[in-house]
Amino acid sequence: MEKPQELNTIAYQHLLEINADLLELKEWHEALHFMNHFLDSGSKKNPNEIRACAELFDVVYQNFDTLLVDAGKRLNALI
Repeated sequence: MEKPQELNTIAYQHLLEINADLLELKEWHEALHFMNHFLDSGSKKNPNEIRACAELFDVVYQNFDTLLVDAGKRLNALI
């Protein structure tokens, strides 16, 4: 006779947190998509546009790093 397998469950709150993370990643994806078009080498950029793009990248990078670390901690806590 086989042993019953352990049932792993995920709390609804954890699913909501993962959904929130995915929504935030989608927002950052959209920002990076904009930057991809902005950085197209086919047109000249003025210094203000370049500064704005650099600031946008910095915000995306910092928030993505925080999101990645937090999501990793939450996933490790579930394992």
